[in-house]
Amino acid sequence: MENAAQYCLGCMELSGGAAVCAKCGYVAGTAVDSLLHLAPGIVLKERYLVGRVLGDGGFGITYIGRDLVLDSKVAVKEYFPSGMAVRMRGEPSVFPASASFKKDYQWGLERFLDEARLVRKFQDHPNIVRVEDFFAENDTAYMILEFLDGITLDKHLEQQGGKIPAEQALKYLLWVMDALREVHAAGVLHRDISADNIFLVRSGHVKVIDFGAARQAMGQKSLNLSVILKHGYAPFEQYESKGQQGPWTDVYATAATFYRAITGTMPPAAPDRFKSDTLAPPSALGIAMPPGTEAVLMKGLALRVEDRYPDMLEMERAFQRKDEAKPAPLPLPLPVPAPVPPSRNWLVLAGALGGLLLLAALWLFLRPSAVPQIKAFRAEPQSVKRGEAVKLSWDVADAESVEIEGVGKQGPSGSANVSPSDTTTYTLIARPRSGEVVRRKLEVSVVSPEGARISRLEVTPDRVKAGELALLSWEVQNGSNVKLDGQSVAASGSQELRPGESKTYTLEAVGPDGATQQAQVLLSVESKGFSPSGNSTVLVPRVDPVTGPRINSFQAQPASVEAGQPVSLSWSVSGAAKVSISPEPGPVALQGETRVQPRQNARYVLTAVDAGGRAVTATALVEVRRVQSPLPFPQPPDQQHQNTQALPQPLPQPLPQPLPGPTRYSWPVSHDHQGLKGLNPYDRQWNHCRGVLRVVDQTVRYETSFAGDSFDAPLSDIDEVKMNRMAIQGMKAFHIKLKSGRNFNFVARESPDRIVSVFQKLIR
Repeated sequence: MENAAQYCLGCMELSGGAAVCAKCGYVAGTAVDSLLHLAPGIVLKERYLVGRVLGDGGFGITYIGRDLVLDSKVAVKEYFPSGMAVRMRGEPSVFPASASFKKDYQWGLERFLDEARLVRKFQDHPNIVRVEDFFAENDTAYMILEFLDGITLDKHLEQQGGKIPAEQALKYLLWVMDALREVHAAGVLHRDISADNIFLVRSGHVKVIDFGAARQAMGQKSLNLSVILKHGYAPFEQYESKGQQGPWTDVYATAATFYRAITGTMPPAAPDRFKSDTLAPPSALGIAMPPGTEAVLMKGLALRVEDRYPDMLEMERAFQRKDEAKPAPLPLPLPVPAPVPPSRNWLVLAGALGGLLLLAALWLFLRPSAVPQIKAFRAEPQSVKRGEAVKLSWDVADAESVEIEGVGKQGPSGSANVSPSDTTTYTLIARPRSGEVVRRKLEVSVVSPEGARISRLEVTPDRVKAGELALLSWEVQNGSNVKLDGQSVAASGSQELRPGESKTYTLEAVGPDGATQQAQVLLSVESKGFSPSGNSTVLVPRVDPVTGPRINSFQAQPASVEAGQPVSLSWSVSGAAKVSISPEPGPVALQGETRVQPRQNARYVLTAVDAGGRAVTATALVEVRRVQSPLPFPQPPDQQHQNTQALPQPLPQPLPQPLPGPTRYSWPVSHDHQGLKGLNPYDRQWNHCRGVLRVVDQTVRYETSFAGDSFDAPLSDIDEVKMNRMAIQGMKAFHIKLKSGRNFNFVARESPDRIVSVFQKLIR
């Protein structure tokens, strides 16, 4: 895709195609560490740009990536079982290393896709890694995961000298237990909880990753599970081929992870403990922690299933109370008074009163909890520059616990300051004592400083004879330090030129983001008159493909025709975001061919503009020859009118129409979910989704992560495209109405008026 070259393959941030990334230092063209890895720069599914390798495990390779449709960072996980799969140098396709591995390779490929389907079930949980897409390609399969900026707990322990305080470790593990409770409720076991499958995100929250060992429980069939384990983390039942596994299996692994994090040592392998249990309590190793917390930990590490907590909820509650496992102290003996014969009526009254109290307590315990109410959840401001502070405030009623993903557990009302480094969605989670959990999401937009934009750099005319006058004009928006061929000039202006030879003029401008934008234009000077015979001369500016767009070819065939005869325009462009030809046909694809029918001498100008606003042009000239009709014989005046009427008149012949060229447009837009009637212009909460509106050939598509809002329809199915009378969030908006009755309201970065004009031309 055209904009893929603008991203650094090391950090997936915009680099403008620089040889060395200013943000991460990645050197473009760096060779891969292994010939088995995908080459950086490949695009999967015509959407996901693949960068450097983040990790290489036994069953797959994970790369940093970029979703070119939603313009966001992702992680790309590729199925690549070590020792079983190979790929040829420079080729993306994967295949089994030998014929004997074919069956096992295919079985593993299906399990890889099963894992993706499984994790998708929990994509709304804040503590479980989110799968955004998965698909088969290159004879293997890929998972597109949310990009997590941080490190694993295992790596964090290594950086901290091997262990961390018990209070800090418990904070991490409570997030994990909360995630596993939802996993177990769906009938799924993780079966591989360990320090390297717990990810600490830089924003402060915790994610459970790698569900490769998870299996869906299906009655008794789920009892005979394959042995997938890590020594020290796995309980004894995972070592048995027919061991009965359940939530208690993940309980043991979670407790073992806690033990490893606070002591710096792994518990002995479960079979070794059965022979001789040498597991020492943390306090015996000099670890400071409350006795109640230690008792809960050791119960979670019990070898026998019946001595362990039966599920994650029980252990989570025990850790939060910290005294569940402590034996209650025995009361001191008291002297027994002489018995007094009770009255029979008093005994009846006391029994009735006790029964009523018991029923009341039972009703209070069993009554359903009220559904939590999130009265307010706001961010002020909701759009900031990178590094600026945002105040989150909330007000929740009827909730037993309140937490904000990425911030932590909170009181029922309050505020907190955050400083997101990228556009972030914060989720407020309100949990009752029992019943429905209520969530509300709030997106805080982080905008990077805009770059300079060279909106115009042109020379008129662009082809002159030596000494003739030409006018060079330019305009720069949002830029400073503007230079023309190294000399400082105003942001907009013009110069008269009388060059003696062809010359390329270079305009540069620096934007608030510190990046320099550049554009070039060529003034061609002829020493001789133009000869239109044969093909037209191709005038191509010399532009470095790394720093700007490049016109590889542009020509008209034939370059000399009679009026009304067709001329074929063909072109090839690289490194450009937009390409157009003037006069008509207008916007075109990066390469292609179309027909025109000039009625007089014509100069066709091809303009290529990249994402940074840098533009180059090329020109093709066409001469249109006039055909002189033979003069009629003179006739007497009295016969002229009569003969004219008597002669048969030739029927008008239709002129040949130009063949339509490929049509491609692309606009980043935001779609309002509620429609204009449901929008409160004073409410900072804007219920919308972001996506890309495309026109490809004769089809219009809206692509977004919200599947219910996406659509794909032929242009002939569009009933109406026009501007809205009301603005959305203070921005001009337009809507597209399909003949099916569906109606979509959009706002866009680009002028909505221009988008509407393009659509109206296409659907005429």
